[in-house]
Order: sequence, then C-alpha cells, then structure tokens
Amino acid sequence: MSYIREKPPLTPLLRSKEAAARLGISTAALAKRRKRGRPPPYVRLGPGRSDHVRYEAEVIEALIAAGRCDPTKPEPK
Repeated sequence: MSYIREKPPLTPLLRSKEAAARLGISTAALAKRRKRGRPPPYVRLGPGRSDHVRYEAEVIEALIAAGRCDPTKPEPK
C-alpha cells in the first residue's frame, strides 16, 4: 500500500513575451488586456512586478483554437 499521493501534471507556464507571440499581439497589448480583466487568465508568481506574471500554455492554445475558423463552414451572421 502506497501513501504517496500522485500529483496532477503541471501545465507549462509562459512568460508574457512568449504568450504574446503565440497570440500574435504585443506584450503591451497583453498587459492592457490583463489590467482590464480580459482573457487570457494569468498566474502571478510573486508580489508586484509584472515580470512575475505567467500564462498557462494550455489556456493560450485553447484561446487560439476557440478563435480558429473552419473555411468549409459558413460564418455565423
């Protein structure tokens, strides 16, 4: 019998520069979105400084996938 509890795998965290590049926006635009409470959600790793902000890679990829359009389907009106 094992008393060691398995932890769920952690998702990789991206710095602002990496997240902005994947989303195709500037780091300034990403910071504005964060300050206005708009997606993507972020993780703060320490007090204060914006260089302690990280974004979950899975969330960034999900946002990209949600905005992806299928050219074989008509766009909603």
